Amino acid sequence: MAYQDRLFSPYFHAADFFFFYVFFLLNHWIFRVQKWEDFFLEALKLELFYIDGACQHSGYCCQNITIYKKGIRIDTPSKFNALCKKEPVYTRFTPTIEREGIQHFNCQCLLPNQWCSDHSNRPSLCKNYPASNFISDLPFYSGCGYVVKQKPLPTWAKHPSLSSLIKETNTLHQRA
Repeated sequence: MAYQDRLFSPYFHAADFFFFYVFFLLNHWIFRVQKWEDFFLEALKLELFYIDGACQHSGYCCQNITIYKKGIRIDTPSKFNALCKKEPVYTRFTPTIEREGIQHFNCQCLLPNQWCSDHSNRPSLCKNYPASNFISDLPFYSGCGYVVKQKPLPTWAKHPSLSSLIKETNTLHQRA
């Protein structure tokens, strides 16, 4: 099962969780490589949470959005023009520009009924929502119909970094 599919599965995969947790602990106790810790915590996050719900066709994911490409925020006209030159599918987005640069984008393909007029050709940004927001630690758009839910945590899995990850994820997605 691909991780994209697992993000929508409420089933806990104990073997995968155990694998990532053991390597997380080994890194924490022996190697202390921050890049590895970040990787293992991200893998554990994917095992501890899942996305539930369905698209409500609110159109919120098409308006006032922020575009990231390869981890870099597209926040200037020059970055946006370079992106559009490289990937013309992004020309569907209209930037709202203020003195500081691009504040957000709106999609020109959003119809009045909140459906996409070019759904079959939409960019990966659209295809991967809401998973892309979850992986990037961005909140879901209010009213979109998706929520993040936590899977049960094994009682033996106790670590301050893991507890912090759970608290941060629940806080970001406004869960108690």
